[in-house]
Amino acid sequence: MAKSSKNKEELLLQSFEILKNNLEDNSGKIREIIAKIAKSNITLAIDMWKYVLINGEAIIKRDGYSFTSGMLYSLEQKIGGEELIIILNENEDILEYVFGKSDSIYSSYIWDALRYGYIELAEKMYTLVKKNRYKENSLTEFIEEICDSFASEFDYIQDVDDDDDDSYEEEENRANEVANVLLKWVGNLRDKEAKARITVTLIDYV
Repeated sequence: MAKSSKNKEELLLQSFEILKNNLEDNSGKIREIIAKIAKSNITLAIDMWKYVLINGEAIIKRDGYSFTSGMLYSLEQKIGGEELIIILNENEDILEYVFGKSDSIYSSYIWDALRYGYIELAEKMYTLVKKNRYKENSLTEFIEEICDSFASEFDYIQDVDDDDDDSYEEEENRANEVANVLLKWVGNLRDKEAKARITVTLIDYV
């Protein structure tokens, strides 16, 4: 007979209490516990996530996958992409650890913030990544990936007939807004070749 959600939550919490004493060796299972709890109790999951971020700060600077980018992915599978972006938007402390202190960062979540219209949040993410001295990839790589995602998302606009312009006006305005943010980020890059590549990608949207 299947256990109730409450009983499952209690068992998961008991496991967490034991495993949290060795965050590094148990990082994968801890991530799994938090993601499973998030499905039925997001407030509790957020508190647990904050605990491992604060107490595992030294870990995430050199091996942050489980508690940062991996945690984002696991949570996204349980609660959905936009709900995850809302959590990041409402929890500055989580945002700072995930994008400002971890070596493991996925550009896709910065793109998601832009895609769902959280422009201010995306700007905060960008600033944190820019200052993050632990990140594995360069700022240029992140921005180029985001711009490629943007171009893929809005590629259809280039095929819209002039007669259909009115019906696509909202999408075009959204594309222009995001493209202007991206161009501002691109303008701060030192890599001239990357800037040239990205400019070609974005030029039709501004």
